[in-house]
Amino acid sequence: MSEKTSVFIQNKKVTIVLLLSLLLVIGIIITLFLSLNSGASIEDFQQAIKNRDAEGVLAIIDSEEGATQEWTENTVAYLFETLNKNPRYEDGLFYYLDAQRLDFEGELVSRELVQESREEIPFLIVEGKRNKPKIIARAQRVVLTTNVDNVEISIDSDSHTINKEEQVDLGTFAPGEYKIEGKTIVNGQEITTTEKVDVPFFGKMNTNNVQVNFNIQSLKLFTPIENTEVYINEEKVDIEWNQVQNPYLGFEYQGTYNPVVEGDKIYGVVQTPVGEFTSEINEIDSDELVFNVLQNEQIKNELFSLLETYEKQRIEVLENESVDYMKAAVSDEIMNDLRKDVNNLSPIFGDERHYEGTLKQIRMVNYTNSMKLNQQENLEVEIEFETIVHEGRWKTINGRDINKDIKDNILSKNVTFEYKNETWTIKNFERNYSSSKLDSNNYGEAKKEQY
Repeated sequence: MSEKTSVFIQNKKVTIVLLLSLLLVIGIIITLFLSLNSGASIEDFQQAIKNRDAEGVLAIIDSEEGATQEWTENTVAYLFETLNKNPRYEDGLFYYLDAQRLDFEGELVSRELVQESREEIPFLIVEGKRNKPKIIARAQRVVLTTNVDNVEISIDSDSHTINKEEQVDLGTFAPGEYKIEGKTIVNGQEITTTEKVDVPFFGKMNTNNVQVNFNIQSLKLFTPIENTEVYINEEKVDIEWNQVQNPYLGFEYQGTYNPVVEGDKIYGVVQTPVGEFTSEINEIDSDELVFNVLQNEQIKNELFSLLETYEKQRIEVLENESVDYMKAAVSDEIMNDLRKDVNNLSPIFGDERHYEGTLKQIRMVNYTNSMKLNQQENLEVEIEFETIVHEGRWKTINGRDINKDIKDNILSKNVTFEYKNETWTIKNFERNYSSSKLDSNNYGEAKKEQY
């Protein structure tokens, strides 16, 4: 072997030795660095919290694997805000961190304390690479429910759809305040709501159950006629009607519908023997569907004309003392009352009795009325009228008139009309007040009695 070749081989050996030595030194340095880091990272973490150093905290911690919302500067800022408001939380945080650190290092620590520390604070010390400690910043699960169907939920730009009686797992979120927005369509109109969820830093790491509630109501409706069609915001809805006893209006029908929300407009439509009628449009706080037969001008004129005919013929009956003058369509009850009035005009012990009257005015006091189907399935309508009749009664004794006083008699009464056999009939009257002087106060003072 030449001298030149020998020198080359020697140099190559030296180079290899130097490279191996360099790698050994680098390995020693890394090992020393990692070994020195075994407790320092936890101490640095605590110091970063004391210094309110958000960047320092984020540089040390690792967010929990798979977290939907990881720790951010906003999360750490919220942590600092919480600690500033509650200094005892900071003492407790360090106390529990020390318990976990000592347990990790193999020191003898109460198992109950270690378990408690893992449950009460959002940081968990676990084994990292090379058996070194690692701080995990934990997140908590958020689960949603709602009280209506087909709700679109949004939280931190994520969206979900949820139905009533379902649970939607939104995932795990770092501690902090979150705004959950929900929207849905109820009866054709969009409604929205906002809920806040506060994922806490301290306390047991539990699931946060959030109820996204909409201000919905259950609507109870009353109608005088069965099988009334109900419309909410111009859309027909299905309602099952049940008969109930109403002490003021007799038999009615009650139905329930939900959901409804503030702002919904509700009305009913009924089919009757004299045509279709639509109730007033109500808000959801009104539970009565009121149908006004006077919407139909022809019917209104027919009923007005019928009562006018009755009033004029009643005068003729009394003046002539014969019910044969009553040709208007009235019930047997009204005819019997007329016969009694005629009998009261009969002479008593030779005294003659007389009646004289002139119809001066008929008017509808108000245009609201009640409508219902009676037990015979005939349509009944009650309307309030006021009549003014210039009338009087007196008696004649020995050819001389006694107590003859003819004056205006103002009578307010509810008139019930019945439609049967394709004809309107006056069924009965209910007197509100009678006066010789028109006085609106009589409405409230009068005692109701049968006419």
